Amino acid sequence: MEQVLIWPAQYPMLLKGLIEQNGAYILDAIEAWPNCQQMKDEQGVTTTVLPPLFYLAWLRPLEPFEACYFQHIDDYDDKQRQYVNSVIQHIEENDTDQDELIKTLIQRLGQYSNIQAQIQDQNQSFVELLCSKQYEKTLIWLMEMGVKFSAKEIVSLWCNSSQETHTALLTHLDTCLLDRAATAKLATDSLLDGQLTFELLCAMCDKDEVTSLLEQALLFQLTQQQVKQSAIITLVTQGAKGTARDSSGRSAIMLAVENGFVSAVETMLPHHNVNELDESGRNLMHYAAASNSAAMIEMIFEHGDDPTLADIHGDTPYRVAMKNQALTSKQTFEQHGIIELSNEAKYQKIKTVHILYAFAAILLPLQLFLFFTDEVDEKTIATLVTTAASIAIFVFAKRKRSNPLYPNSSTPWSLIGVNALAWLSIGVQVLFSVLVLIAVLSLQ
Repeated sequence: MEQVLIWPAQYPMLLKGLIEQNGAYILDAIEAWPNCQQMKDEQGVTTTVLPPLFYLAWLRPLEPFEACYFQHIDDYDDKQRQYVNSVIQHIEENDTDQDELIKTLIQRLGQYSNIQAQIQDQNQSFVELLCSKQYEKTLIWLMEMGVKFSAKEIVSLWCNSSQETHTALLTHLDTCLLDRAATAKLATDSLLDGQLTFELLCAMCDKDEVTSLLEQALLFQLTQQQVKQSAIITLVTQGAKGTARDSSGRSAIMLAVENGFVSAVETMLPHHNVNELDESGRNLMHYAAASNSAAMIEMIFEHGDDPTLADIHGDTPYRVAMKNQALTSKQTFEQHGIIELSNEAKYQKIKTVHILYAFAAILLPLQLFLFFTDEVDEKTIATLVTTAASIAIFVFAKRKRSNPLYPNSSTPWSLIGVNALAWLSIGVQVLFSVLVLIAVLSLQ
């Protein structure tokens, strides 16, 4: 749908009167100004006429490539058009500060017409127009004059202006607010959406309430699909501590750790203890492992979080790193001497150790067979060799079991039986070997 903005034929007279400070021209232009309205024709073209104040912000009709919303069309005759063009040319040639110029023109217009009445209840926002043109001197003057702004205009002004304008707005906030409740609600929604309205909210609401909103805003940003680090850092800079939690019990700082936002986490860490867990029993180290950031893991190590804590699913931070294929996290843990095995590797270690125990146990009947069979002549040597082999296998199995990487999980009764048989086999073989040696020595 095409939007057309009509520049009334009275505008050149108004501009001339304001520049020359000619009250007669100003009053004549205001009195003859057409009704401010919107009309839609059969072709769907909407024609708009705005109060004089709006046209002063533009100064002249915009060219098609300059206009974003309206197509600007004037109702001037050639003489009027020539006058407006000459004024604009003079302004450009003298490098006139347009912000200061617009402020002066509006001040003069305010002597003959109510400024508040012109900007109120319009489809277009005069404040947002000034913000888009960065006419902050004009905006500050409007605040000083007690002009009231809508909730949308206040928040837009706050989010799109400099610190100087912020200071002026806070100073004149009570006189500028058209609807305090609506402004506070919109500023709250903007804060939750990542806008920098914390200080504005503090000027309108209870500090504790605003602090809670700030925490919720940080959590909201961290739960988005595309997390913006700049927005997170801004909220943290404003005082967010990352204490708000989602439905899974994950605090905002945990999500920040998982995303690898080192600078933001560094600021929030002093406000959190080492025993902080989510509903799954995970601490900050679990989330640091998922971040695949060496700097983040080192920071959490310095914070004192337990790097070996297992969650309710039995996953330690090292295991989280392996599951997420976070190679950097895995290497960082290993540099700190923390190494764990996968379930398959654990199974293989348990299997190897108990196969060795089984071999040690089987060597007892082999030893007895070799001793009592008539086919073996060197029975003493056979007895000693099998005993030595059994002891060597048993010692090797014990060393593998004492390795720090050997699983500490409970052992089935069947494997406990294999272990007991190995001990029994070693004991019997050693005793039998001693008896054989005594018998051999007594025969000599």
